[in-house]
Amino acid sequence: MRKLMTPGAVAADAGAIFKNRVGNTVTLPKGRVAVTEPIRIGAECSGCAFVGDGTVIDGGASVAKWTCYGGLWSAPLPKGHRLLYRNGAHVVNNRWPETGVVPCENWELSKEPYRSFLHLSLPDRIRKAAAEGAELVIYYGWNCARCRKFKITDEGLELSQDEVGCRHDGTCRIVFENMPSVFLQSGQWRLDAKSNQVLYKPLPGERPDEAEFFTTGAKELLVVDGAKDITFRGIAFRNTGDDAIANTGQADAVTDAAVEVLRSDKIAFENCRFEALSGWALFIGEGTHGNRVADCAFRNLGSGAIHLSAEKDIAPEDEYCRGHVIERCTMADGGKRKAGCVAVLSRYAADVVIRDNTITRFPYSGISCGWNWSFKKTMTSNNLISGNRIFDLGDEDLVGDMGAIYMLGRQPGTVIENNRIRDIRGTVFCWGIYLDEGSSEMTVRGNLVSDCKLEPFHVHYGMDNLITGNVLVAGKKGACCSVTRATMDANNKFEPGTKVFDFTGNLCIADGMPFYLKSIWETYPRQELIDAWKGDNNFCWQIDEDCKVKVCEDWHFINLTMTPLADDEFIAPGREEHSVFRSGPRPSAARLRAENVPEALVRLYEAYLGGAK
Repeated sequence: MRKLMTPGAVAADAGAIFKNRVGNTVTLPKGRVAVTEPIRIGAECSGCAFVGDGTVIDGGASVAKWTCYGGLWSAPLPKGHRLLYRNGAHVVNNRWPETGVVPCENWELSKEPYRSFLHLSLPDRIRKAAAEGAELVIYYGWNCARCRKFKITDEGLELSQDEVGCRHDGTCRIVFENMPSVFLQSGQWRLDAKSNQVLYKPLPGERPDEAEFFTTGAKELLVVDGAKDITFRGIAFRNTGDDAIANTGQADAVTDAAVEVLRSDKIAFENCRFEALSGWALFIGEGTHGNRVADCAFRNLGSGAIHLSAEKDIAPEDEYCRGHVIERCTMADGGKRKAGCVAVLSRYAADVVIRDNTITRFPYSGISCGWNWSFKKTMTSNNLISGNRIFDLGDEDLVGDMGAIYMLGRQPGTVIENNRIRDIRGTVFCWGIYLDEGSSEMTVRGNLVSDCKLEPFHVHYGMDNLITGNVLVAGKKGACCSVTRATMDANNKFEPGTKVFDFTGNLCIADGMPFYLKSIWETYPRQELIDAWKGDNNFCWQIDEDCKVKVCEDWHFINLTMTPLADDEFIAPGREEHSVFRSGPRPSAARLRAENVPEALVRLYEAYLGGAK
């Protein structure tokens, strides 16, 4: 264990944390415990319970006194500190534009290595201001990149590829942060690197003694490595300052966490709080088995809440990430710095249970499980995603290609059941439950999904999935279920006779769109794609009585040409032969019962009518 510092005390000996130990229970000090380096716990602490007594493990430095002048507050910034929190929340770094984003006209990848160009028109005053220490934030596809090594030219911006990676997308959007002081809005701050000061423009009527401000330096707070049977209970982890610039890629999988658990078994976090953090809150990594996170709160995060993953997909058993439980946690207001993160990311992990959690207000996906874009064998298997409430995700200005629950790769034995999902928004390609590339051998049952930007349920390509007993309520711009490449692999090759799923016994409510959409690309065998659909005994209700179409084909649901498939072209033995199609005003639960819709589906529908979260 490394040294701790508590308020008003000099650096304490590592053993001081055990001062209040009785048997295997360690009662931590009351109040704030300031750390400049992470507390490290290993095998010597196995079997202990660390119990908080109003304890806050804190990586920040309190702003003790502000100097007020000209409508701004200023304070010295400790060496290495770059972020500011107010009352446990991120303070917005001053930015241009004041709201929204600036669309890029074109993103050109240079023939020279490691350089690319964003072409966009910027006012002269913005170009000059951004050159004075601003940070560039780029939102593209499912990524958020932060850049400091950019060059402003007459045509736009020249970028360093080590900060943004090689991917380029002409639909990207940008924001400048840490603009000069004249751009400060109320409630925002900026770093003045020349004077090493933090500048803050107060809210109307705000006084310096009315809020608690912290600047942040420590990147990590706690590392557990090589331990067993440890419980952390009733502890708050707060104020980290990792603002590293890196191309984080999909799901922000490389950003560090405030708390890390490595090569350890049966580590539990109970009734803990993780808040005001610069990156991930908690990482459970390689060689970990049977760890548990229960009844914890994760709020105001720079990235996501919990990241689970072994170091690589195929590994010896002792290097697996396996058997973890995440339950009854609340995760809200994440992605403050890395908008491409997810609330819970489970990559190379097996036998993971993610149940009864509440996830809201993240800019990208809620739960992401799997890390393989093909049908190849993987350790990811037998995961359970159950009873979670996921709502109010996404931002139509930021990132896309997302789902409230996002799955990847072959995952035999994995079950997604009894989740409640609503209000999911993104830029493009935004669904409720999203089985992306290679998703196979999963069961999706008993879920209620509604009010998504596109379809409540979507498959890109996969095979042998069971989709049953779900209530899928589509919005005006989406069908209830959509499929793009069905069973094709990344080389556009069909697996003959294989079905993308068995879509059986679901309740589908559509409004002005067909119930099902299939993307028929001209280069793909049309009939084979249709034949990849298996399903029956669904009950489909169309609110718009003028829309009689059951199935349409379109190019990735972008052109919205919606070419109908005739009933005799799509309906066949084993494919919707016994499904019921009705139309009329939105049905009541009583009407559905009169139509002999199974009671379990009617009760889910009643939860939707009641505005269930």
